Formats: sequence, structure tokens, C-alpha cells
Amino acid sequence: MSLYKFDDKTQIDEYGVNHSDFSLRDEIEYNARRAKEKEMRQSLNPNGYQNDYSSKMAAKQIVESQQSMIPTQPASLQFDGKNLT
Repeated sequence: MSLYKFDDKTQIDEYGVNHSDFSLRDEIEYNARRAKEKEMRQSLNPNGYQNDYSSKMAAKQIVESQQSMIPTQPASLQFDGKNLT
């Protein structure tokens, strides 16, 4: 089960994130964040329906604030024997 749509050719998901340089750990962390977002959306709306405008806007703001915390580029560490960068 996929948490988001993913284009195998471009390696870019529906959120505009390029996965071509993702390590396995990056993918796992990214999927965990997407799962938390999905869980949050479902907790805001247990029946799967949002009928009123204010509920939709509140859910949208929460999801957007969480998306801004997702890094668009993976981080890496390098150690040359003396220095960690």
C-alpha cells in the first residue's frame, strides 16, 4: 500500500519530492511522516467525510504545517577519520 503517488520514471512523488537520491533510511523516515499525516487527517475526520468549510480549512492548515517540516533533500554525514561533516 502506497501512502502517495509516485512516478517511477521521474522519481518524483505527488508532493514534488524527488526520491532519486533517497537512501533506504530516507524512504523509511519519509514514509513514516506521510503515515503520520494520514493518521492526523483521519483523526480530524473519523468518518472519512468533512462536510463543512471550517473543518476542511483546519485540516488543510494542519497538513500544510506538517508538510513544511518534511525535508526536500536528504541529509548525509561524512567522516574522514578526524572530522564529521
